Amino acid sequence: MSQRRRHRRFTFRETVQVKGRGATHSCELLDIGHGGVRLVGPPQSKPGDALKVYLPLPIPFRDRARFCCIAGTVAWTDSDQIGVSFDDVPLETFAQLEMGLEALAG
Repeated sequence: MSQRRRHRRFTFRETVQVKGRGATHSCELLDIGHGGVRLVGPPQSKPGDALKVYLPLPIPFRDRARFCCIAGTVAWTDSDQIGVSFDDVPLETFAQLEMGLEALAG
């Protein structure tokens, strides 16, 4: 795996839900940035696979928390870890993600 990151990364160990290849898996998120995530699993992921990652980033929305769901593509695999590059993220979702990441950074 080459280090071609263009965005700041945040260590963020959480369980996330990942949908792809006709199944939903609980995976461990290792780090996250504006361009994508690194996580453990899901099994048999291959570069080019389309996934939806449900991120546990609470976003204030009318007095309740929401969670981000972002579509992405598996960019690389290495043993049990994968890198997922986010696809074209809608501006509203990107703003929500940015708010969550900034909250994480404190």
